[in-house]
Amino acid sequence: MYGDKTSIQLNDAIKNKKDIRMFLDEKRASIKSSYSEVDPQIGASKAKKMVVCLKVDKKTKLGIVSEVKEELRDASALKINYIVNEGK
Repeated sequence: MYGDKTSIQLNDAIKNKKDIRMFLDEKRASIKSSYSEVDPQIGASKAKKMVVCLKVDKKTKLGIVSEVKEELRDASALKINYIVNEGK
């Protein structure tokens, strides 16, 4: 679905920026629980090393990117990968 309105997509769902922290907390918990039977320390370590990927349309205003990055920072998600679509 395409449109003119800026939106934030977390996996396959359209959300707002206030949902980012809860989304990351859920993902971290999922990572930890997947290793809970093997070695909880590994799960905790992998959750801390989680990388967030930002795929930003070239028409997106920098302000929304800055707001998302601020939410990520507040959620202690400091490893960010930027994805660029060249030629579009």
